[in-house]
Amino acid sequence: TELLLRAGRLADAVAQARDLVAEAPHGRAAVALLMRALAAAGEVSEALAVFQEHRRRLAEDQGIDPSREVLALHQRILRGEPDPVDARGRASADAAAAPRAPSVPPRPRARLYGRDAHLRALAGMLEPGRCVTVVGPGGVGKTAVAAALAAGRPGPVWWVDLAELQSEAEVIPAVAGRVGVRTLGGGRREALLAALRGNRGLLVLDNCEHVLGAVAGLVEALLVRGADVGVLATSRERLGVSAEQAFPLPPLQLPGHGRTPATIAEAVAGSPAVAFFVERAAAADPGLVWDAAAIRDVTGLVIELDGLPLAIELAAGRSGAIGFAELRDRLSGHLDLIRSGAARLPARHRTLTATLDWSYRLLSSEEREVFRGLAVFAGWFDLAAVDAVLGPDAAVVVPGLVERSLLTRRPGPGGTSRYRMLVTVRAFAAGVTDERERRRLEAAHGSWSLGLARRAASGLEGPDERYWAELLEAGLPDLTAAFGNALSADDTDLAAALVGSLHRWGDYRVRPDVLGWTDRLLSRRRDGWPPGVYLAAATHAWMQGNPRDGLDLADLAVRAAREQGLLLLEGRGHEAAGDLWLALGELDAAADAYGRAERAATASGHAFDALLAADGVLLALAWSGAPVAAQVRRVLDALPAVPNPTARSLSLYCVGEAWAGSDPPAAIDLLTEAVGIADGVGCTLVTSVATTALMAVVSRSGAYGANDLGRLAGTVRALVAAGNRNLLVTLLRNLSTLLGARGQHAAALELLAALQATAGQHPSWGDEAEALRAVEASARAHLDADAVRAARRRGSARSLTEAADEAVRALTGPDGSGPVSG
Repeated sequence: TELLLRAGRLADAVAQARDLVAEAPHGRAAVALLMRALAAAGEVSEALAVFQEHRRRLAEDQGIDPSREVLALHQRILRGEPDPVDARGRASADAAAAPRAPSVPPRPRARLYGRDAHLRALAGMLEPGRCVTVVGPGGVGKTAVAAALAAGRPGPVWWVDLAELQSEAEVIPAVAGRVGVRTLGGGRREALLAALRGNRGLLVLDNCEHVLGAVAGLVEALLVRGADVGVLATSRERLGVSAEQAFPLPPLQLPGHGRTPATIAEAVAGSPAVAFFVERAAAADPGLVWDAAAIRDVTGLVIELDGLPLAIELAAGRSGAIGFAELRDRLSGHLDLIRSGAARLPARHRTLTATLDWSYRLLSSEEREVFRGLAVFAGWFDLAAVDAVLGPDAAVVVPGLVERSLLTRRPGPGGTSRYRMLVTVRAFAAGVTDERERRRLEAAHGSWSLGLARRAASGLEGPDERYWAELLEAGLPDLTAAFGNALSADDTDLAAALVGSLHRWGDYRVRPDVLGWTDRLLSRRRDGWPPGVYLAAATHAWMQGNPRDGLDLADLAVRAAREQGLLLLEGRGHEAAGDLWLALGELDAAADAYGRAERAATASGHAFDALLAADGVLLALAWSGAPVAAQVRRVLDALPAVPNPTARSLSLYCVGEAWAGSDPPAAIDLLTEAVGIADGVGCTLVTSVATTALMAVVSRSGAYGANDLGRLAGTVRALVAAGNRNLLVTLLRNLSTLLGARGQHAAALELLAALQATAGQHPSWGDEAEALRAVEASARAHLDADAVRAARRRGSARSLTEAADEAVRALTGPDGSGPVSG
């Protein structure tokens, strides 16, 4: 190797020196030869990287530092001093060579997915004399995008990987070596600037975040002196120089909410994140079976990983060793579960922990403390939340963490900003937080979450309902985390207060997932619970189609409220009982319970609750066939005193139900208005019941169109997604009537059979029961005996969800484009 160096055969010298290092990675002579050969060949950054790798190996394997000779060689390379054996004088003093042949960007490790639009945008931004910095968190794919962009550029490209540099002093030697500048000592920077002036190539500076000062100084000098070279940088934060354009690179697009794709091809086409995972997983285990469960688990997994390409690649690489579902479940507390031993990956990219630790070590002690504290937030938060949980001094640190790509920012209401940690970043931050600090943060976060829930509970009853509903929806990840943390800390008072504050929201937004928290509370031993817990549990039982259980819980709510002198909550217990009696078809009992609720609310001076209870009385009277005129007038007279969208839409729905038989046109107008108001504030409950009633009225006249059918199908899907069995059964019974009226007798009979097999504690009664008997009789009259038996057999084998899916297909057609005949 020494002879090859002296002969100037540098490529051969580098290759042979690499072989020597591979055979003896700890050998100082081999490492020194490779460093000298690389430096002589102009690969200064690679020579410095070889030194850093040598130092790391010695420290990890033997606990020692490099030899004095290797350390001295490292310093000579940094200073740009010539190798004494370079017989050809390749480093002659004060001579700057013209830029050397361009370097080749790194080859991508995998195909790029979902980056075409980003590449086009970046290509349009890159101009001579301009700097574009691709900014994003570690693992988002900045290097891959930059490499793809550089590979397609006309003209020369100089690629400089700065990742292995340990100090800012190494930046100029690394760039100069890659460009081909041979000037020694202090004149090297000027020679580098002179070499690039007038050159219209592209200088790519990859991984700048840990040497920002030196990179910014070099780029600023290039641009100020009018260099024609374009600069493309990648960094976890901006360089902060003039004429810089930052390009925040987002993670890969995630799957949309709603129906899970039926095939893996559909899943891949719908999301670049899924497509990338599938490609890498298939490479790791070609025998994977992509059935419905695998598609569902992978969809959830890439969402859990926030679409971060490195995280997806590492997770997919474990496909042959651990199942998708288990991998997803274990991710939050075990980031190192997804790792790679592949030598092609830089050490900092072989685990997510290593990638994030790279960013964490660049923070100041104050920034690290705030970074750890912000991990307590599970969703989006604003600076007011930071003040409340971490204290006022923490908020000033937040913008800097955004700059370093450790927080994501988006615009919030009223000109504010909202922030969020990616799931993987949050898991890392939690991992570097000690137990004492974690408990303190969770306690502060729990108090803030309860304050949010209580303010929203009050705001939901006023005119700004939509604002508060959206605030709660956005805050649900934090409310969920606060509830879980409270249970873990055995703080059942906090957990109970959270559930009670969310009762109304969970009821009217049809959130059995939130109301179901009561199952975890009531399973714990305790001498009684606050009435709000029993109220939420009773409503949850109603949603799940268990009204008898719900009545017991509503009675407990009434008793608990009465013992504590809480008249308003006592009335809400009666209101919950009214809902449950209504579901059972016990209309006199329902009217009595609603009447008790109305009297309690009126005595409490709470017009909102009084109106809701009056609505319930009207509904019970209307369904029983009793006179309704007086109760309709009471409801309409009370409406102006309650300027709340949900209260108005519910009252209009109840009046529409009361008028459905006597004045169908007026009922249709009221129900249509109710649907529109409820839709506008996201009140799923009223949207569902009003849509069901509306379709029942219009189907009797046949005056419905494609938009009406589409709305009905959408309501079915919403209730399936929400998990409200009670409302879903009611809606599907009305849908069977509609199918029968349309002549789709087999589909109507299949749906009836499924409902009879799955309805449970949800009996049919009154006009509804009579209508269902008519549907079955009509089907039997139009179908022969074999067709009837086949239809009933198909229907009775379906779950409620499967029956809903089939009913929607029958209503709208197999592809959702239009109806099919029965």
